[in-house]
Amino acid sequence: MEKNESIKKMIQDGSILGVIGVIIGLITYIIDVELNANLFYGLGLIAFTLVLVFVFAFRNRAAQGGYIEFNKAFLHSFGLLAVAGLIGTVFNLILFSVIDPDSVQVIADAAVENTEKWLPTDQMSDDDIDKTLADVETDTIGRFTAWGMVKQYLIGLIIYAVLSLIVGAVVKKKEQQREI
Repeated sequence: MEKNESIKKMIQDGSILGVIGVIIGLITYIIDVELNANLFYGLGLIAFTLVLVFVFAFRNRAAQGGYIEFNKAFLHSFGLLAVAGLIGTVFNLILFSVIDPDSVQVIADAAVENTEKWLPTDQMSDDDIDKTLADVETDTIGRFTAWGMVKQYLIGLIIYAVLSLIVGAVVKKKEQQREI
C-alpha cells in the first residue's frame, strides 16, 4: 500500500471509530448522562475501543497482503486513535460547552456520589472526606471545560502512543524471505 493510500485508510478508520464514539456518546447522553461518571462504563468503553483498534489493525495488515512492519502498524493505530480522539473531543466540546453545559454538574454530582460509595469513610476524618469529595467535583467539572478537554486529548495522545506500541507489536508480521 503506498503512503498516500495508507494515510487515507488511517484517516478513514479513525473517522469510523470517531463516529462510533460520537454515536455511543449520544446514546449515553440520551439514556443517562450520569454514566459518564461510572468507572466500569468507562473501562468498558476503553475495552471496546481497543478491540476495534485491533480489528482495524488486522484489517490493515490483510489489505497489505497479510504482512505489515511494526512502524506501519504503529503509525496506523496511533493515527486512527488520534483522529477518533479529535472527533470525540470536538463532539464533547459542542455537547458539554454549547448544547448542554448544565449536564456537567449532573456528571460531577454523580462522580461525587460514586466516589462517596468507595471511600473508606471509617478510616478518614470528616474533613478529609469533605475535601476529597470537593476535589472530585472540582476535577470533574474541570475536565469538561474547553481547556480540560484539550488537555485530556493531549494526554490521550500519550496513551494512544502506548496502546499503538502494543497493537504494533501484536499485529506486525514480516514477510518470510525465501532462499534460492
